[in-house]
Amino acid sequence: MQVRSEETEQRPRTNPFLTMRYLEFFLVQLITLAFFPMSLVMCWIVLGTETTRDLMAALIRDWIQTLCILLILGVTVMGALVWWVISWFA
Repeated sequence: MQVRSEETEQRPRTNPFLTMRYLEFFLVQLITLAFFPMSLVMCWIVLGTETTRDLMAALIRDWIQTLCILLILGVTVMGALVWWVISWFA
């Protein structure tokens, strides 16, 4: 019979900021960016290194997603405008 210890059953730690609802994360992001340098320092002092790292990872992931969505939207709008102008002259 094999004895299981806590070390063998540890699961990877999940990022709590990625499991937040949209409005909750929006408020956290708004406060963090409004008081940018001090908010990260206070988060690091009060909550620790891992939570601050999780917050930064979630913020970066959200900004990358936003940029990708804006890029896709911009390409779609530009393509539609070009198609409209070409069809208008044809």
